Amino acid sequence: MEILSVRLRQIVSSGFVRETVICSVALILGAVAGAVAAKYAGLAALENGSAYVSDGAGGTLFAAAVRVFRLPALICLCACGVFGVFLIPAMLAAHGFLASYSVAILVRCFSIAGFWTGTAVYAVYNLVVLPCVMFMSIYGMSISRQIAGCVFGRGGAVAPDGNVFSRLLVCVVVLLFATALEYWVTPILLSVVS
Repeated sequence: MEILSVRLRQIVSSGFVRETVICSVALILGAVAGAVAAKYAGLAALENGSAYVSDGAGGTLFAAAVRVFRLPALICLCACGVFGVFLIPAMLAAHGFLASYSVAILVRCFSIAGFWTGTAVYAVYNLVVLPCVMFMSIYGMSISRQIAGCVFGRGGAVAPDGNVFSRLLVCVVVLLFATALEYWVTPILLSVVS
């Protein structure tokens, strides 16, 4: 029991909880803002809602890989710099906004059919990719915070634990699996709900 309490104190003191809360709140605030913005969207956005469905899934395997790896790659790039502490939550908020906005527009255009279409388009992403994105965001913010501490003189050398790289490798394998799912399963889901 004492080992567990010591480990919990290490996790809390490392900033892991703070970064988890920041990333989660940024994603949720972005999603809420997207849903609210879709409520007040103009007629042009509603008319383009059906065009989104045809462009949202399918295409080549390369296009599916770009859709899956775009946000994780940006997060990894931001984790290597000082400003990643600010840019990573901003990217999560933007992703939450865009995902929520597009599903809300589909619901406004097609009511319950739009809900099922939005669910089919984002099912693989939300179930497989989003947990990896959150994991990468939390560790990316931690690494970026350590780099900022070195640059601004409030910390020692940056030395992420060795487990981070093995965990990131697992995330890459999961993202490759998600690319295959996005390429083969999402069009099937769209054809079922259409």
